[in-house]
Amino acid sequence: MAFLLCLLCSPVLWALPPDIGIPTTRESLTVDGHMHEKVWAEAVELKDFRVFRPRTDIPTRFEVRGKAIRTAGALWLAFEVYVDASKMNTPLAKRDSFPRGDRLTVQLDPGKTGRRAYTFAVTPVSLLGDAITNHEGEDDRSWDSLFDARSVIHEDRWVSEIRIPFQSLRFEADTDTWGLQIEVVSWEHQQSISWAPLNRDHS
Repeated sequence: MAFLLCLLCSPVLWALPPDIGIPTTRESLTVDGHMHEKVWAEAVELKDFRVFRPRTDIPTRFEVRGKAIRTAGALWLAFEVYVDASKMNTPLAKRDSFPRGDRLTVQLDPGKTGRRAYTFAVTPVSLLGDAITNHEGEDDRSWDSLFDARSVIHEDRWVSEIRIPFQSLRFEADTDTWGLQIEVVSWEHQQSISWAPLNRDHS
């Protein structure tokens, strides 16, 4: 079965949707934030992140490199966020609190319906959050999934591996086109950047 990820759009923010095919592997992976498995070399790259906060017409002040691959039971994502460790804002908080600070958020919309998205967040200190987000951007944080993620902080970056089990998501068995959006926040740089460019002036 083909597996295509493209941009998840909201009613407020608009973007040109990049389409990517996600390769499948039978190799095993471990959620540890190290990306040691050789299979990551086969993963598709997620790159060319653009600024959308505070505004879209400025260059990015930090770099993000992402990868995606799937197994029979889950979507796997890995990211390297290049922010100096001494400049990260990593507050401790409860799960699903989505605190302000450095973080990475993934949204999936099975079938690319535009009605709702499954939202998954992780911070440099592996604080996790998940929610169901409706078409108006409202989060239902009472929803809990089986997703897992682990982050490792290095001197010049933080690395996170994310596993999102398909069994946690509701979709038709033949769904092969999904909406995807990725947001990465750097508190030091006061920027939020997204995988696909967003235009705040389009509604």
